[in-house]
Amino acid sequence: MILNAIYSRLSGSSELAAVVGDKIYAVSVPEEDIAPAIAYNAVSVPFQTKYGYADSTDQVEIMILSKEYDQGAYLANETAKLFYSFGYNSDGVVAMHSKVDGIARTYNDLYKEYLFIINITLKSKIT
Repeated sequence: MILNAIYSRLSGSSELAAVVGDKIYAVSVPEEDIAPAIAYNAVSVPFQTKYGYADSTDQVEIMILSKEYDQGAYLANETAKLFYSFGYNSDGVVAMHSKVDGIARTYNDLYKEYLFIINITLKSKIT
């Protein structure tokens, strides 16, 4: 559920679409795909108790691959903007608060591409 909401937020951005097109993937970018591309994953997921779903804090990781540093930095900044104030009610998940915890970057010599990683904390409730 949370992954659907994240995908909707990323794929709905005209700024991201102008650069990556439809190359937005859950979990990882296919090896045969060429950068730029975006992948996202929920590092932790909500849990269900015997009384129903509990409020949860989810750690979301968004990875951006780019052959050019400036392009990757632009995508990372535009992506972070989407989650500075992320309110949604989608697929039974209501986000109550979001926070961008940080952006890390590195260069992969093997694939000759930059990797930007954005860590986000989402506090949400499943309805």
